[in-house]
Amino acid sequence: MSIGQQGLWFLHRLEAGTLPAYNIRKAVEIEGPLDLPRWQAAFRQVVARHEALRCYVVLDGDHPDLRVAEPSTIAFELVDLTAWTETARQAEIDRRLDLEGRRLFDLARAPLFRASLIRIGAARALFVLNASHLVADAWSAGVFLRELQEAYAGSAPAGGTVTGAGAAFRTSTGLFFRW
Repeated sequence: MSIGQQGLWFLHRLEAGTLPAYNIRKAVEIEGPLDLPRWQAAFRQVVARHEALRCYVVLDGDHPDLRVAEPSTIAFELVDLTAWTETARQAEIDRRLDLEGRRLFDLARAPLFRASLIRIGAARALFVLNASHLVADAWSAGVFLRELQEAYAGSAPAGGTVTGAGAAFRTSTGLFFRW
């Protein structure tokens, strides 16, 4: 565990885990048809590649140490709002983003990040990522999102071949920070 991670762990304990201030939050709008099995495969591939995303903290006496969870334990939440009216959909998105922005992490339980995919139309979705600063920063969150896009473009759907990703990403950090 690095000195910086130890400092974040100490602050988390000092504040009794009451502040989400040390979380990194991103929201990405996805436009175009989304192949859910391909998305899930790409997500699993990127999470498996990056051990930091699967870390959690254990105490060895008084000394914090990092452990790494198995990739198979990591998933994202899928929310389908396609049948909702535009007004209700936007209100629910705002509610979910606000709630996620306030949620805390238990540093002793993996994963120290959460992800959700919110379907908002036949060809529109919102991918929301919230990570403890202990395992990610703004730069690495950007790397995660870029690799997710690349893995999605390169992943074959179940039983098929890749003919093109068909979805474009647009980072919407401002959307996520509207609370």
